[in-house]
Amino acid sequence: MGRRITPFLTALAASALLAVLFSCRTAPEEELLPEPPVAPAETPAPEPPEPPQPPPPQAPLEGPRWILHSQYGTSRMPNPPEGMLWVEFDLQERVLRGFGGSADLTGHYQKNAPSRITITPGQPATPPQRFARYYNQTLENLSLVKGYYIQGETYYESTLTLYGGLGREEIILAEFFVDPESPLVLPPEKTTPEEPPR
Repeated sequence: MGRRITPFLTALAASALLAVLFSCRTAPEEELLPEPPVAPAETPAPEPPEPPQPPPPQAPLEGPRWILHSQYGTSRMPNPPEGMLWVEFDLQERVLRGFGGSADLTGHYQKNAPSRITITPGQPATPPQRFARYYNQTLENLSLVKGYYIQGETYYESTLTLYGGLGREEIILAEFFVDPESPLVLPPEKTTPEEPPR
């Protein structure tokens, strides 16, 4: 009887060993833990837009090119085309330069106070015959100038007004606009805009 049990036990042990080996092979693999999500890189906040640049301040007397718009005593004269006659005030040399078609305008000026000025114009060499009276009146008006003032919200909206006259007379002699193609020339120091005479 002992001999019959031994093969049975041997077979039973072999079956158990096979079951163990099979269970090891078929055991589910260990589940891998998911990697933690990578935080997205922080996008830098967009820079705020630059504020709009303020318009350039009022034009100074010296620097820009001033185009003659109107003047005293020429309403019944043939006028040259708009923009043909212009003047410039040279701060360094105190020289007045201008152009009127085929005639150059020259002269000197002297600032006696913040808004007081005198002009000594020169005679154009060859004034255009058609506008000779107009140019002669221009020279006369410039010689009568006693002062000026500039008005306007911005540089290219500025208007230069020259006033003066004989004796104590003070009337508007000429008005000029800034040439829109004139380069931007700012005064060396911020000054208080000139006020019109009262």
